[in-house]
Amino acid sequence: MRRFVPFLAFAIVFLSPLAAGAVIQPGTIELSLSPSIEIVSIEDESETYIMLPVRLGVFATRAFEIEGDMNLTSTDNSTGMWLFLNAVYNFETSDGKVRPFLLVGLGLGNAARILGLALDTDESVLGFDLGAGAKFHFTDRVAFRAEYRYDNVSYDSEDSFFFGADELTVEGHRFLFGFSVLFNTE
Repeated sequence: MRRFVPFLAFAIVFLSPLAAGAVIQPGTIELSLSPSIEIVSIEDESETYIMLPVRLGVFATRAFEIEGDMNLTSTDNSTGMWLFLNAVYNFETSDGKVRPFLLVGLGLGNAARILGLALDTDESVLGFDLGAGAKFHFTDRVAFRAEYRYDNVSYDSEDSFFFGADELTVEGHRFLFGFSVLFNTE
């Protein structure tokens, strides 16, 4: 996992020139990355989590995009993973440099999504998310991406895994900041 983050950052930076002249059209591919590190302290114990939400989208039209979202959380003991499939609507603006968007998605994971972390639970769990944000284009192919996500995840387990509960619904609010690179398929 620790080797994957620098590799992905390297790929985005050095492969982005191949996307030169990318214009959003049906078939355009968008690769987004928003890595973060979070330290969670409970009483006198703390744990550091590396989170790596990676998104890969394909534009069906100039405005509508289907986007896969993978969230990995790695600790010394385990790796939790979430996979979401989102429908994204990108609004066009007059200058095209800022593109606000809305999204809705469904997800499946092997992890409890608590405090924005995907904590491994050995159980399959389902969730949905809603979001809004904007992409600020530096060039036709590279954009800064800022967004808000509301998550709702339900767990039903034979074993208690969080505060002694075997059924739990967690609502989360996340703010994500990262970069997107656009690639044309033609």
